[in-house]
Amino acid sequence: MIPVPPDVLSKKSIIDEPSHKYRRLLNMELQFCRQNANAIYSKARFVYNTVVNNKDPIMVKNCCDFKALETACLKYITVQQQVLPKTVRQAEYSDQKSIYQRISEIEAQAANNGQPSKPPHMANKKENEPTL
Repeated sequence: MIPVPPDVLSKKSIIDEPSHKYRRLLNMELQFCRQNANAIYSKARFVYNTVVNNKDPIMVKNCCDFKALETACLKYITVQQQVLPKTVRQAEYSDQKSIYQRISEIEAQAANNGQPSKPPHMANKKENEPTL
């Protein structure tokens, strides 16, 4: 739930892990996340909306300031665009939409096309691809 520019993300290759036990754990965690993706995103959206709209003071107190993190992410992108103008396109982020609004839009587009809804980070992945 922390906004991160796509250009700073890296894939984790489970196959390259030297420890068999750790590979097995990562595969089990990945399988769980895939099987429960809708519930995970639903709960994340609920927490985000509750905190951003100050609906529950206890939750607000115990959660990150999502809007401040989004602002910091946009600021980082702006700075990076000035340093490396061709590697980051700020136009994709300048609309100030939250990541969960973007997820909702992607899910709606998938539903309209009759395609199964996938989280954005899995949109271009094959079902059995063992990376995080």
